[in-house]
Amino acid sequence: MIMKRFMKKSSRFCFRRILALIALLIAFFPCTCQAAPPRRVLFIMGNLGIGGTEQAFISLINLWAVPNTQVEIYLKNRCGVLEQFLRTDFPIITQKDAFFRSYDVAACFYGWGANPQTELGKTHAKRKIQWIHTDLLQCPVGSFFNHKEMCEGIDAFICVGQKPAASARKIQPQLSNKIFAIPNVLDQAAIKKKAQLENPHYPQDGLCNVVSVGRLSGEKGYDRLIRVHSRLDREGLFFRLYIVGDGALRISLQRQIHEAGLDSKIFLVGEKSNPYPWIAKADLFALPSLFEGCSVAVNEAKILARPILMTDVGAAREQITSEINGLIVDNNEEAIYQGLKRLVKDKNLRKQFSAALKGFVYDNTSIYNQIEQVFFQTP
Repeated sequence: MIMKRFMKKSSRFCFRRILALIALLIAFFPCTCQAAPPRRVLFIMGNLGIGGTEQAFISLINLWAVPNTQVEIYLKNRCGVLEQFLRTDFPIITQKDAFFRSYDVAACFYGWGANPQTELGKTHAKRKIQWIHTDLLQCPVGSFFNHKEMCEGIDAFICVGQKPAASARKIQPQLSNKIFAIPNVLDQAAIKKKAQLENPHYPQDGLCNVVSVGRLSGEKGYDRLIRVHSRLDREGLFFRLYIVGDGALRISLQRQIHEAGLDSKIFLVGEKSNPYPWIAKADLFALPSLFEGCSVAVNEAKILARPILMTDVGAAREQITSEINGLIVDNNEEAIYQGLKRLVKDKNLRKQFSAALKGFVYDNTSIYNQIEQVFFQTP
């Protein structure tokens, strides 16, 4: 009986000592027992009007997969029609808040017309990141990146492909260790779902229906695509061209179409918040751009398994294996003419390219891993 009482008291004493030891460990090593505070991230974006960069931003935010982060968004302009598709649990804040609050990372996603010193330079962030969405060596218009003073204080530059990153390193070699190549995020499931929501009702009379999606501005090369169409039409190769998008050149392009007598064969469809049915139902996707970074529209066409003709711009050769799942042509009007002529005439080649893209999977996981490494310098 005495032994039982002793054993009971002894076990209670040991249990109390263990509890005291645990409390001591918690007191001296609190971070081993408490979750790390979320890392605060600010994204700066110009607007969410219709465009490839804007769509890429929507996908980046909606699929956000960097763990233990708290994201806020500052939109310089709130009038964009794509804002309705942005997730609502990440707050959109004012400029005052964006430039007053403290962050672990501030990232400016829009590149065209951006001045890092105007946006990122005014934030209170431990690391400042600037996206670059074009191939700066192919672009005839200068950007902030051509000015060393505008790049001061920026910790990393994210280019959307290996080729654009190589171009950036040639322009500013002293920044080479700050330049990274990370593709845009794309929401493959959403693209496929939206492609089924509408039907553009292309005529099914045997003529090839070609589609292109992009802003109606000079760098997209639509004036030369119209001239190529006119030349092929005069040669007796008939097809239809649908251009989905809007922009400053709409009136001049419409005039060019009318003067070429192609009003019944080339159609300026206008802006579409959902361009995917137009891509999915087309016989051929064409990108005649003079320069790009990594075309979002081309990746969308890949997801929808459409045969692709594109000029050799930006990250084209990272997107397409020419003659296997698409056709890359030299960046000039004659090459576009030869490539378009070949693909419009050769239905079997179009089928071959489309079949090669069946089952294509866009890998966002590796993209988010790379983003986390650049944002937080993780191994």
